[in-house]
Amino acid sequence: AIQSKARTMLKTKIRLTAAISRCSSKDSTGKGSPGKRRKSALTFNELSKAKQHAEHHRVLINQLPRSSHSNWGEHHGPWAAVALLVLFSLGWGIVTAALKLDSKGRLCPRETICTTDAVTTALLAVARVTAYTSYPCLMIVFVSKCNNLRTCLTRSPLSIFVPFHDLHWLHTSTGVFVAWAFMIHSIAHIVRWGLTGDIIKYLLHSQSGITGLVAFVI
Repeated sequence: AIQSKARTMLKTKIRLTAAISRCSSKDSTGKGSPGKRRKSALTFNELSKAKQHAEHHRVLINQLPRSSHSNWGEHHGPWAAVALLVLFSLGWGIVTAALKLDSKGRLCPRETICTTDAVTTALLAVARVTAYTSYPCLMIVFVSKCNNLRTCLTRSPLSIFVPFHDLHWLHTSTGVFVAWAFMIHSIAHIVRWGLTGDIIKYLLHSQSGITGLVAFVI
C-alpha cells in the first residue's frame, strides 16, 4: 500500500512540475498570436488540475508513516547503534584507565590528569566518562551530515534498519548530548584543579587547559 501511494505521489509531482514549467514559459505581456494565447489558457486549465493532484498528494503524505524525533519507537535501530558505540567507547576508557592505576590506586597518566585522593579520583572519573561517551556522538554529529555517504548507505541493506534519508533528528540529539557532556567534563576538570591548587597552572599554562577553555567559552 505504501509503495502504491509513493508511485501516486511521484506521478503527481511530475504532472505539477510539467504544468508549472509550461505556465512559466507563456508570454507575460499577454501579446502574441491567438494560438499562443489559447496555449496559455490550456496551460492554466492544466495547472488547475495539477493543483487538485497536489492536494491529493498532500493528503497521501499525511497518511504515510512519519519519521519524527518524538517517536522513539521508529528510531530503535539508530539508537541501538549509538548505544553500542557509546558502551564500547566507555568500556575502552575504563579498561585503559584501570591498566594505568599505580599500586596505591591512583591514576596519573599525564600531569594534568593526576589524582591525589578519592575526591579528585571521582572527579576524574566523571571527566573521563563524559569524554569517552561523547566520542561516538561527536562522530555521528559530523557523519550524519555527510550527504554523499548517506546516499550510498541508503542503497545498502543497512537502510532497512537505519533511516539514512532522515538523520537530522539524530544529528541534533547527539549534538545536544555532546554539548552537555563537554560542559560537565570541563567543570569536573576545573573543580579538580581547584582542589589541588593548580587551577592557574593547568588552566592557563597547559595545552589541555587552554584549548579546553577556548572551546568552553565558544
